[in-house]
Amino acid sequence: MEEEVSPADHLKKLGLKELIAIGIGGMIGGGIFSTLGLLLQYAGVASPFAFSIGAIIALLSAYSYAKFSYYHPCIGGTIEYIAMVIDNLFTLDYINALLWVGYVVMVALYAYAFGSYAAALMGFQEGSFWYFVVHHVMITLVLITFTAINMLGSHIMSKVEDLLVYIKVGILLFFIAIGLIRSNPSVIFTKPWPSLNMILLGGLIIFSAYEGFGIISNASLEAKKKEDVYWAFFISVIIVAFIYISIAYVAVTTLSPQIVAKYKDYALGIIAEPLLGKLGFVIIAVAALLSTASAINATIFGAGRIAHFLPKIDKVVGENVRAIQLLKYEILISGLVALFLANFYDLSNIAMMGSLAFLLIYAIVNYAATKMAEVIWAKRWLTATAFILNITAAMVLAWTSLSVDFWGQLMSLATLLVPPLIIAIMMRPLRRYLFYKHFVEYFGDFFRKPKEFEKTCCA
Repeated sequence: MEEEVSPADHLKKLGLKELIAIGIGGMIGGGIFSTLGLLLQYAGVASPFAFSIGAIIALLSAYSYAKFSYYHPCIGGTIEYIAMVIDNLFTLDYINALLWVGYVVMVALYAYAFGSYAAALMGFQEGSFWYFVVHHVMITLVLITFTAINMLGSHIMSKVEDLLVYIKVGILLFFIAIGLIRSNPSVIFTKPWPSLNMILLGGLIIFSAYEGFGIISNASLEAKKKEDVYWAFFISVIIVAFIYISIAYVAVTTLSPQIVAKYKDYALGIIAEPLLGKLGFVIIAVAALLSTASAINATIFGAGRIAHFLPKIDKVVGENVRAIQLLKYEILISGLVALFLANFYDLSNIAMMGSLAFLLIYAIVNYAATKMAEVIWAKRWLTATAFILNITAAMVLAWTSLSVDFWGQLMSLATLLVPPLIIAIMMRPLRRYLFYKHFVEYFGDFFRKPKEFEKTCCA
């Protein structure tokens, strides 16, 4: 007798390496290639330690995500986990809209970095007219390309992601190896460190470089094995943390932070040039193009799925989801909004918005994991620690950012926090009269608590 295959089984195409590639692809992108200059500007020779702050927060948050993804695989990811402990529909609408805005902001950050390195690779000097023109043309082209790729479906996206991730990680590891040989570790101990609040500001602004691991949760229903999803979170964060901290170490021990910060749009390429000559800049620029492209690819994947739930949060999908149609409209809208932000917002403002958004969202996920600890077999002290760290980091980031550039960062905060409120207000009538009829066939009844599972995986 032939074994019956559920509709959801047809979605299970992603193995451990594809899931890790999605996580790494979402993290190693604009964060390291475009905001490294900002980190060095604020944290100076303490940059490797500033990167470590983000790594600790990300790893603890990844624990909550891993537990949720194993015991409650779903396409909604973050918003489904939050919905288990928050009953107010308007609050859920706001949080989901904030999450979507956060993902779109990160797509914009990655596209900004892609345009910067593309213009520099073509030989245009930062600040010149043609650099400005080419920068924005390349931003537009890369967003159009990867929006189209994601509209073809997750299987195509994951294959493209595998290739891009392997190439960019190989190039970065090569750069690190050369840099370690030529580094001068005494610099960290002999040069003056900036103040603690500047180190924290640098470390928390760069937290946006770690945010991509959450995308793995959106692919949990498409994984071949639940164990693969669980371990993909930790493996991807650890790999990325090693690469980031190593690059920051090479940066501060081979070149003056002031020189790097001067060319902050493509700082990593400037670091590579003294190590490997002009070829070094070209190699890193190519890696930056691949990295930011893969980050755009992976992050649009998550943004489209989050946007899919904006009008229908009261019908969140569980494990028995039917094979839904390609999310073409949601992906397209996400790409267009990212296109606007990347072309019209300053780099530092985009980075702050992205980091703050995900610190807040991860704090709520860790809160949900703390409340559901017995159901998802999580250690409550770990999830509670992650919640406290995320909330504290968000407050420190907002305060220090405003102290450095009050009006610029205030505009960024408004751009981050006000649109989700508008979306949440609009969703009230729209969900009832416009969207419900079209999408209701795809969803089962909304539930507040997952099933009780036996503890089959993972400490």
